[in-house]
Amino acid sequence: SWCTRFDAGESFREVIDHYRRTWEELYPATYYRRFQRNGARGGESTGMVEQAAKIYQHLFFRFNFEPGFSLDTGPLGFDDQFLASIDAMNWFIEIVNLPDEGSYQYDAGQNIYRFMGEPVDLPGADLSLLPGQGFGMWTKYQDGYFGFFRPERAGVFYDKLIALLALAIRDWGLSFTIDERYFINFYDLFQTEMTEFFGGVILQDESWFAPRLRMQDGEPIVQHMSWYRGTALGECFENNAFVPCRGSQREVYPDAAIEGTTNEVLRSWAAILALAQFPVYYDTSFEQRLLIFKAGSGSGFDIPDIQADGSPTCVYGTDGLGAGHLVVDPGVPNDCDTAEDADYVVFESNRFRTPYVAVKVRPNLELNLEEEQVGFQLLKRLVDLQSEVDGLPPTDPSLPAKLQELQRGESFLEYLIDLQTAYGISNFF
Repeated sequence: SWCTRFDAGESFREVIDHYRRTWEELYPATYYRRFQRNGARGGESTGMVEQAAKIYQHLFFRFNFEPGFSLDTGPLGFDDQFLASIDAMNWFIEIVNLPDEGSYQYDAGQNIYRFMGEPVDLPGADLSLLPGQGFGMWTKYQDGYFGFFRPERAGVFYDKLIALLALAIRDWGLSFTIDERYFINFYDLFQTEMTEFFGGVILQDESWFAPRLRMQDGEPIVQHMSWYRGTALGECFENNAFVPCRGSQREVYPDAAIEGTTNEVLRSWAAILALAQFPVYYDTSFEQRLLIFKAGSGSGFDIPDIQADGSPTCVYGTDGLGAGHLVVDPGVPNDCDTAEDADYVVFESNRFRTPYVAVKVRPNLELNLEEEQVGFQLLKRLVDLQSEVDGLPPTDPSLPAKLQELQRGESFLEYLIDLQTAYGISNFF
């Protein structure tokens, strides 16, 4: 009951692999001008991304209307289509995470390869990614008076945006038959994975979402990550609770991450799509976990002194609310020793003279992952970064970059609070 004009393979997984390989083979011939009069063309993954997302959407149609489909373990059966949906999710995230071509320098303190610029072998670079290993983010045009009308190399920014949309949007607005009427996205079936990926992009923490880079036989190897954290049958059962079958991406992939796979525009779109498309009327957990408010504002709320489990409330940062709650201090063993013990975080911005608050939301009785607390993690990063900046001497060469990163994060806070007032629960089944 599913086919398209340009698919190939004997199973859904082979179809996804065909789309992936087709786009990679098109890239050098299409995204570079190569003496063609029309110039380079970008966004060539759009149609293939759309069809790959349709395989996932069609899974729900077959599950409800094809008798015996859930017991079919062969090609084109349930297992095949479910695993193909995971392959599609991995491919979309891979497109969003395509690294830029150019020179990179290793930052040992952050375990990350910093993007220096598009020219290869820049002074101080530890390695370079050549075209094919790296994919230019932006379109480059020819020089001269009419150069703007002659793209020499098309960027992959539009492909990244389309892949981000494919993970989040529920209604493609296509004129398909009844199976198109399932308003679902990848968050509905892969909640932990989507929270970790979109949360990482919103935080701009490459250790959460970016591909890894390592050297092998003197050559740089880009490793894109697998995102599914369950099994073919769902989550694992441990200690009388359903839990992910493996840890976070930072635990499973400890190699150095690559900087520069996203930018402020994609970060903004990740926040917009997550706020607009993830929550539904019966589950607003993502929206609540991302919530950040200014202390004393009408969008905030009072934080109790005692938590639901009877433990005293623990805060990360400072007790800027004046509530007398325990403050995280590793030197005082009182079950308020680390960020994981904290119930909320307060970031007092030295620049804006404003305390920002994010509270951990724990909707599950058995398990609530730290990487799901996106708002808390965002403010925690700023608390740590501001403390680091305050502790650096004025002559430290890293101070300007750290200060710029802090100011950029503070500005994003204001923007995110505005977004949260504009986007609420806008989706219904």
